[in-house]
Amino acid sequence: MRRLYFTLLLLPILFSIPTKSQVLFKEAGARSSALGYTGVCTSNLWAQFNNQAGLANVRTIQCGISYTSRYQLKELGTKSIAIVAPIYNSCIGVSLSKTGDHIFNQTNLGLSIAKKLSGKLGLGIGFNYFSLNQSQNLGSVNKINFEGGLILDINRQLSLGLHMYNPKLKQNNQYTFKLPEIYKFGISYKINASLISYAEVKYHSDYNSSIHFGIEYINKYFIVRTGYSSNPDKLSFGLGILYKKISLNISNTLHNTLGHTPQLTLVYKF
Repeated sequence: MRRLYFTLLLLPILFSIPTKSQVLFKEAGARSSALGYTGVCTSNLWAQFNNQAGLANVRTIQCGISYTSRYQLKELGTKSIAIVAPIYNSCIGVSLSKTGDHIFNQTNLGLSIAKKLSGKLGLGIGFNYFSLNQSQNLGSVNKINFEGGLILDINRQLSLGLHMYNPKLKQNNQYTFKLPEIYKFGISYKINASLISYAEVKYHSDYNSSIHFGIEYINKYFIVRTGYSSNPDKLSFGLGILYKKISLNISNTLHNTLGHTPQLTLVYKF
């Protein structure tokens, strides 16, 4: 019944090419989802999906894989792979994610570049190739767009982050397929050596604005996380395990109506 309900809910969205996109699945990294989908102030491999400025603090070559089982439906599962490499005083990353099956699928191929301009400010920019494919002659779309952001470390405890996805460009044709505009602003605050809190506000051109909160407890070998996001209300939690050069993160997000969205990511640092 849940699968039938969800399918009926999404059919008008997935099987048409709208003037406003409702189908952008661009997220990866179980850390972010466990923290209520915050990520604009975090620095790791998956910053390519959250805020490219976070790559500016990456100091080693890293590669990772991620899988998201959205509402535990195979048709909406997302597979992602990413790699980053520091080059001189910058960091370059490449990412690829794919959502869906042979009936409906979406692919995002990204190239990210980040640089630390000073001891406190990091900037990043990303270029994306977006592809949406639908069966039964319902059409396909291919788009190129960009995104970017910054992270400012006010002090050792407080950081501010800003990220823009597909900033508004003038389009006169109202029937042209458009990717959504997404703007995020957030802060992270280090309460003590083991506890970090996060808060964000997100504007999405197709939906109402949302707020996101998260907190994580960091130990030498493991990390415990929990979070909340609004519109719709979702609770999340997760666990990170650190072993030598390998980090494993798992998360689960609970939607009151549609159910669970588990996610797993695995990263290796060279």
